[in-house]
Amino acid sequence: MRMSITAGWIVAAMLAAVCGPLRAAAGEIPLTLAEAVDIALAKNPALAAAEGRESGAWAARDGASAERWPQVQLTSRLAHASEVPVSQIPGYPPVPLAEEDAWITTASLQQLLFSGGRVSALVRQAESGAEAARMASLRTRQVTAYNAERAFRRLLAAQELIGVAAKNLAAAEDHLRVARQRFEARVAARFDVLRAEVQAEEARQEVILVEGGLLVSRALLLQALGLAAGDYRAVAPPRVDEARPGVDELLVQAGLLRPDLRELERQVAAAEEGVAAARAERAPTVGVAADYQLVDPESEMVFSHWTVGAYLSLPVLDGGRIAAHRQGAEAGLVQARAALESLRRQVEAEVRQATTHAASADAQVLVAQRRVEQAEELSRLADVRFAGGVGTATEVADAQASTARARYVLVLAESERGVAAAELSLAVGSTRAEGPRATQPPPAAEKGAP
Repeated sequence: MRMSITAGWIVAAMLAAVCGPLRAAAGEIPLTLAEAVDIALAKNPALAAAEGRESGAWAARDGASAERWPQVQLTSRLAHASEVPVSQIPGYPPVPLAEEDAWITTASLQQLLFSGGRVSALVRQAESGAEAARMASLRTRQVTAYNAERAFRRLLAAQELIGVAAKNLAAAEDHLRVARQRFEARVAARFDVLRAEVQAEEARQEVILVEGGLLVSRALLLQALGLAAGDYRAVAPPRVDEARPGVDELLVQAGLLRPDLRELERQVAAAEEGVAAARAERAPTVGVAADYQLVDPESEMVFSHWTVGAYLSLPVLDGGRIAAHRQGAEAGLVQARAALESLRRQVEAEVRQATTHAASADAQVLVAQRRVEQAEELSRLADVRFAGGVGTATEVADAQASTARARYVLVLAESERGVAAAELSLAVGSTRAEGPRATQPPPAAEKGAP
């Protein structure tokens, strides 16, 4: 009895030495799944890059639209004449016709009236490009949220594997204690003790491996969150069982929700407007212009004045430049349409694969749960048989190894089920990244100008 108590204290001390630092790690920060996604959406640099591209696209839209409005320019210069003309009348002193130095300030205004639709097409092209960038930014948010959830569930699985490894080690140590008692009582062979010691060392080595996996999972989580440091502990989310729609309904949802589909559709629209703008380059350009020149001091030859007029520009010979622009725009349109069709097929394949993956993950969890129950019962019976002198050490070792594998498989299956559900949401285009955006898109450019 005294030997049993002493062995129990030894086992408890060893488990505390192995698992204690992980359970009571100083500075661990509890992290829920929703918090992980929120941090990723706020800190991940991929989102900042996508939002920067979106802002640049909207700025390009504004730049294209600016050509519709009056263009005013003000210039001012100091003019110095190296030689001033003079008027010479016989019998009179010469009279200078200009000043040697004069300030000349010119204000000019130009308004485009007609461009054959080229400017309007360029504005619509830029606006479609900006909308495409907005959809790309939204898809980046969805992918970032998915990556954060996947890393979170990997960390949660690693934490649970620590507990499984500790439980397996405790079982191996308990079996070793019984084997030693039976050997000292001369009812078991030395082989049984050696076999139990090997099994205990294997369980201890497994603890070390899962501890390393936990550190890797934490590093991957920090990468997904966009953080440089942080010691997070994943808090298991509540299990929510929801009826999953059929694959046909999911395909319809993906066709409506996927931002990358909307992105390529807007790119096709932008390419169509690019073709229209290229064709309009052959149209005449009509506008009005006015300027006012202020001279100080004025002279007979240089004086203040204003002018108003209209202008017309028509390309006659350009060496094939306009035709090349049109051909390039038409080729870009063909490419954009092909990319859109290719993505539609890819989305369908992703939805079907994700649906199959999710269904398979659900089934694997059910099988793994039954396997754990059966393995634990087998291990319990093997321990009872060994303690009663009926079973062998080999039976116990095999039963404990089977139980350990079953527990590991269950943890990984449950983690994979969560990842598969997130993957299906990403394939459909409805992740937790959806919702009100921090910034709303700028208003569309006004229509009806040149």
